[in-house]
Amino acid sequence: MARANAALPYQPTVAFGNFVGTERFDPPSFQGGSCPPDFQCRWSDAALVRYEGSIGDQFGYIARPYYGSIDIDPANPRFRIDQEVSYPADNSIVDKVGQTTGWTYGYVRHTASARSTRCCTSRR
Repeated sequence: MARANAALPYQPTVAFGNFVGTERFDPPSFQGGSCPPDFQCRWSDAALVRYEGSIGDQFGYIARPYYGSIDIDPANPRFRIDQEVSYPADNSIVDKVGQTTGWTYGYVRHTASARSTRCCTSRR
């Protein structure tokens, strides 16, 4: 069962005026099994956040930083989520926006396999 750890997320930095809301649910981490020794693992890095009342949210959008950066592109500040691929094929290119890495991409490798996914992200 997912649970919240009451994290208080900020965007884009922890600073006055950048408070987003309160974390409500967060997938649990685990150790052992397919998780390497001395690591905390989880199957996703996502959380459900209850927005602060003054925050302007837009459902179906993700912040769009400059490629390879965490700095938001003011000319193009959001990605619109308009489709879903439930089972991406091996060698497909996927983009992602991470908290510390910003916008990067990678290749889908080893779908439906039980192996370590430690990998690297390269810049496009």
